[in-house]
Order: sequence, then structure tokens, then C-alpha cells
Amino acid sequence: MAPMPYQTEPQSKNTIRSLWKLEKIILDTLHFDEVVQIIVDSVLSELGYLNLGYRVIVLILHDEGKNILKRISLSQTDEAKRLLATTTIPFPQMDIPLSAAENLCVKSFITQSPQYTTHWPDILSPPFTQDEATQYQQLVQIKSSMVFPVVVHGKSLGILIFSLVKSREEVSEDEEDLIRGFTDVVGIAVQNARLYSDLETTTKSLDEANKKLQELDKLKDEFVSLASHELRTPMTAIKGSLSTILDGYAGDVAPQAKEFLSAAYNENDRLIRLVNNLLNISRIEAGRFVFTFSQVHVDGLVFDVVEKLVGAAKEKNLALTYERNLSLPIVMLDEDKIREVLINLIGNAIKFTHTGGVTVGVQMKEGMVIFSVTDTGSGISKVDQDLLFKKFSQVGGNYAKQTGGTGLGLYISKKIIEGHKGTIWLESTLGKGSTFYFSLPVV
Repeated sequence: MAPMPYQTEPQSKNTIRSLWKLEKIILDTLHFDEVVQIIVDSVLSELGYLNLGYRVIVLILHDEGKNILKRISLSQTDEAKRLLATTTIPFPQMDIPLSAAENLCVKSFITQSPQYTTHWPDILSPPFTQDEATQYQQLVQIKSSMVFPVVVHGKSLGILIFSLVKSREEVSEDEEDLIRGFTDVVGIAVQNARLYSDLETTTKSLDEANKKLQELDKLKDEFVSLASHELRTPMTAIKGSLSTILDGYAGDVAPQAKEFLSAAYNENDRLIRLVNNLLNISRIEAGRFVFTFSQVHVDGLVFDVVEKLVGAAKEKNLALTYERNLSLPIVMLDEDKIREVLINLIGNAIKFTHTGGVTVGVQMKEGMVIFSVTDTGSGISKVDQDLLFKKFSQVGGNYAKQTGGTGLGLYISKKIIEGHKGTIWLESTLGKGSTFYFSLPVV
């Protein structure tokens, strides 16, 4: 079959403009598979090099892991298709070991200089034998081939092979200069596409890892919820039994035994609070933290909580005070949950205050009910203040690490207040005590 006619000069007067266009096309494409195919096809279509006698263009890149030159993409010309239909080795497996020093592809890659030949075995052997390479050259009627290195920042990434149906002498200087400029663009495009491909792979791996973590987190939440439910029932039964014994309904109890039973009762009560906190956490994170709103008189709620905690304050010789204000409004809120917040804030204030007392206050301001719990403790540093409302966070320094705790109470309190469209915050100075506030809107 006679080769197609070709010209000996670039076809278009706007070749430079075409090269700019080619650069934009290649560099605007980030997906690796698309980039490498555009590289070998666009020089023929955009620069008109098909009409200049260029028939088979191959992009070969260095595989650092295997230390081979690996064929990546092939131009989609009739000659290239005939070649693929005839070769004994599939295109993706036509690897060239870098130890094949006589192969011009290897030589161009290592020396970073162009190589020229009229003999296809110089670039196809290995992997093909000399006879096979010669046969393939005759099949597609190739007269000459040029091998150009693809280099970025002094590092060889691979090579480009241009095989023509015209002789080396018929290649003009401008024609070859444009190819050199093209290979510079190819280097940048390959590097960008590889980086993007690596980024996509990393992102995909992170997404998969994140999904697995979410699944594990969900299983953890389900386990915590189930375990907490299963624990709460027997602990509640234990609490009831201990209460019955301590109250004397099961008969007289010796003083020393009563002391031990009281300790067991208090520890069991602490465990019940811990289980309730874990249940609340699992509900919050599963989006099942349900609020039941009703009309509640603020003053009565606060007074009731304070009365229940007076005994705990007296045990530490602390004064727990609340000045009643019957003019406070009735507010729509979840009484049990706001009670939980008050118990947590007042209980913490008692726990971490050694001398003085705790003052509870409520006031109206700009359509909001402002609750406050002030203690005469040692105060909280600014650094620790930023940690207080985070899950499982326990502050250090003088304020905490004095008693046990899970670091869940303030986190849950914050979620409860936010569920009421309110705000919780604190003001504290080291050595001067702390005041915790939370606000609720008056509906």
C-alpha cells in the first residue's frame, strides 16, 4: 500500500497559535488517561503533522518501580492500528528494560538528547526481535523515526517516538523545533496528570477509610446504646434494693454496715449518671436526642434543684444560695433536660469549691432568661475554658483532676441548651472563682 502524500513544510501559517492551543488543551486536562492519549493524537490533528508524514507517535514513560520504559499511549492512525493488529505482544506489555543500552529509547531517556534512526529495530528491540521489528516497519512503510526525551526540571520522565513515512532529511528545522517545544509541554502535562491521579487515589483511599470509620463509629454508638440500656436496668434495681435496706424496711442495719451500704448506694448512683450520660451521647450523635417541651415556671424549677443539692453543699461546709424571684416567667422548655443542666452546673460548682459557697441566680434580659451559677473556687484558665464544652474534655490545673469525671456533663449541657435555641458560656479568673451562664428565649 502506497503511503499517503505529505508536505515538507508545516501546513498552517498559524502553527505557533496552534501550538499555544495545543498547550492549553493538554494542560487543561488533568485525568491521566485522557492526557496521555491527547498527547499522541493532538500533534497530528492540531498541528497538522499527519499531513507532514507523521504516522505513528508513541508516548513511553519511566516505571520507577520496575525500572523499565513502559509504552503508555499510541496515536490512533491507520498505520498504528495495522501495527497493533500484527504485533505478537500486546501494546501495554511492550516494555523496554533500562539495561537495554543499545535501544535508542533508553539512550534518549538516559542522555536526555534526541535520537534518530531509519531502522525500527533500534527502537523496537527489545521487546521484539530484529526480524520482527523490521517486518513491522515494512508493514506500515516507515522511513525514519525520531526519539525525543520528556524532561521536567532536569528529570527524565519518558520519551516520545515520532515515526514518519518520509526521510530524516525531509524534516524541516521549524518542524523539529515545534516538536521540541511540544515535548516540553508534554513533560509538564504528564507531571500534572500524575500528581492529579495521585491526589485522586489518595482522596479515594481517604473516602473509603472515612466510610469505614463512620461504620465503626456507628457500631460503637449502637454498642454503647445497647450496653447502657442493659446496664441501667440492673443498676436501677440495685439502687432500689439498697435504698430499701438503708431506710430500714428490711430490718435493722448495723452502723458500720450502713456506712458501707451508703458508699455502695452513692457509687451505684454515680454509675447510673454515667450510663445516662453515655445514652445521651449516643442519642445526640445518632440525631435521636428528643426534646419534650412544656410550660415551666422558671423560679420553681431552680428552687427545686437547689433544695435537692443543699445537702451536698453542707457536707463540704459550703453555702448554696438562691434568691427566689416569683415574677420570673413561665417558659416553654424540656423540664427534665434543663433540670439536668442545672444539676450538672451546680454539682460541678460544689465539687470544685473548697471554701465559701455557690450562688444561683436567674434574671430577665432582652427577652431571654439568664441563669447563672457562681462559685468561689480557684477559677479556670483561658486555655482550659476553650476545652470545657468539648466531649470527653477535662481541664487541668487547679480546677480539675481533683475528683473523677467523664468530661461529658458540660458537652451534654451545651447540646441541651442549643436544642432550646439558647447559649451557654462562662466567665472565670484564676484565683477568683467562676460563673457559668446559660440563656433561654422566652416564647
